[in-house]
Amino acid sequence: MKSIAGRLWQSILLATALAVASLGATSVHAAAGDVDTTFGGGKVLTDFGGFGNGRIDRLSAVAVDTQGRIVAVGSSQSSDFALGTVVALARYNSNGTLDTTFGSNGKVTSGFGFPIGANSEATAVAIDRDGRILVAGWTDGIANLCTNPPCDLNERFLIARYEVNGSLDTAFSGSGIATVSVGDLDRATAIGIDSVGRIVVGGITFGPPGYFEVVRLSPDGFEDYSFGDHGIVVTPLGDDVFNVSSLAIDTQDRVVVAGEILEDNQILFGLVRYKTDGSLDPSFDHDGIVFTDVAGQFVNEVCCVAIDQQGRVLAAGVSFDSNLGPFELALVRYNDDGSLDTSFGSGFGKVLSDTLSHGANALVIDHLGRIVVAGGDPLARFNPDGSVDGSFGNSGVARATLPGGALAGLTALAIDDVGRVVAGGISYNIGTDSLDFTLIRYLSDDFAFSSVPTVYMAVNTKSIQTLIVNSLSKFDSTVNLFASGQPIDVAATLSPASVTPQAGGAASADLSIQLGPSVTPGSFVLTVTGSAPAVQHSIPVNVYVYATSASIANVVGTMQTAGCIDKGIGGAMTSTLTAMQADVDAGRIDAARNTRSALLKQISAQSGKMIATSCTIDEVTVNPVAVLTTDLQLIQGL
Repeated sequence: MKSIAGRLWQSILLATALAVASLGATSVHAAAGDVDTTFGGGKVLTDFGGFGNGRIDRLSAVAVDTQGRIVAVGSSQSSDFALGTVVALARYNSNGTLDTTFGSNGKVTSGFGFPIGANSEATAVAIDRDGRILVAGWTDGIANLCTNPPCDLNERFLIARYEVNGSLDTAFSGSGIATVSVGDLDRATAIGIDSVGRIVVGGITFGPPGYFEVVRLSPDGFEDYSFGDHGIVVTPLGDDVFNVSSLAIDTQDRVVVAGEILEDNQILFGLVRYKTDGSLDPSFDHDGIVFTDVAGQFVNEVCCVAIDQQGRVLAAGVSFDSNLGPFELALVRYNDDGSLDTSFGSGFGKVLSDTLSHGANALVIDHLGRIVVAGGDPLARFNPDGSVDGSFGNSGVARATLPGGALAGLTALAIDDVGRVVAGGISYNIGTDSLDFTLIRYLSDDFAFSSVPTVYMAVNTKSIQTLIVNSLSKFDSTVNLFASGQPIDVAATLSPASVTPQAGGAASADLSIQLGPSVTPGSFVLTVTGSAPAVQHSIPVNVYVYATSASIANVVGTMQTAGCIDKGIGGAMTSTLTAMQADVDAGRIDAARNTRSALLKQISAQSGKMIATSCTIDEVTVNPVAVLTTDLQLIQGL
């Protein structure tokens, strides 16, 4: 039997060991796949209110805009199902807080169904180049288009566009929404925007049987008659179509649509590629159509399709036998011609994995070609060759608890501007007794820039901006920095030119911008790029250049030497500009403005006489009148 002293000494050793372990735990850096606790504490729940307890707010899709804000869309339904569902949107800042500049405190609900009790739901989202939000889904009412009830309340495609502030964009299709109906039931489940701004929407139309339905709208929301039959393509496949789940648009604006096909009593992955005119693309497996039995099993359900940087098509879903088990995550990759990519997986173009017990609900490909899939509450990451990426989470799998039983789970994925995975879904909120939109962000094993403010400078000045390079998790490699996009007579340097942020930390460099005397007033974008092994990121620095009277006098002198301006006129203008600068420096703004007005009149009066309308300086043709007029309008302080 141990003595009291022995037990005391053992306790001291144990306490010391625990203390050391505790210290070690606090110093361990976050790893790729860890939940990002800087994002709303780790999990963000959003309740849209409504009627009664037991409400269901169902998140269907997420996207990240160019400012790093996250947009989530879906539906909101009261506990009284008879009251129907409405389209629901929320926008979040990059820290997970609701963006109060959007809608009502970050949230928007739109009841497109008519009458009360009808349903509307958003199932997909895309953000255009102007930051406007496009949602696709379905409604079994016809919104304000029904003026004489009773009306046709069959389900139909619903496409709506929202302004950056969350209001409906009434310039879109004349009302903010567009609806399309082909059969008795039409549900849109996917949306994309092609290289010229046209909007492509995919879904199912059911007569019966089911068919693939693809609609293309012009950028202003009207059916694009150059695509299919008045903007619509309907494609019968196999014996029946059970579901259309996803679409992707490649660099040639060809559209790949994925769904589940019934063929000979077996459910298969079905992929169709359309040319830009809506016809089937014969370069894709000879007829534009590919069916895939992933594992020789009875049911193969496809959730998602994506196109990687090499133009290969990746489909994800689940494969299971006729007894509904075991479930296996299924990934299939196709070459550009529709053949299976034998460099992927086990050499057959397919991956079957037990990493996700319920298969895949969502798919995204990151900037390094790694494949992230979500299903249930976990998500998994695979290397570009299809092998499990063991550096992510726990042996390739990251998991977050989402209470709510069978209704809870992850349904959507996006990659933000610095490579972090944003996962969206639904989970139970005990505080509101409801199922709510749920967002979780996972750390990457990469680096990111902190934003650099917009820089305002006068000609012939210098500005130094601090650039922060953050390690998002365990990244600790050297980042080499360089700047590009400098106009003539602009010097941009970085000191130091190489930084190494410690894992979980940050490093800084000074970005020095020097404007010479001949810089053209206006604005330009300076791009700072950081390169590290296997990855690089860029950040734009917007520089706005003011003119000064002295800088304009320098321009006048250059043009005078080149013979663009009469010597006498040039000398008089230089003297006037010197006096004008003295007024600006002394704060006599009204006097300086009057001088500017007089100069503008003089330039206009002398156009084509003493001041040329066009001349060549250093082999560049310029319009001296336009240059001087623009410069005068950009004088700092006026």
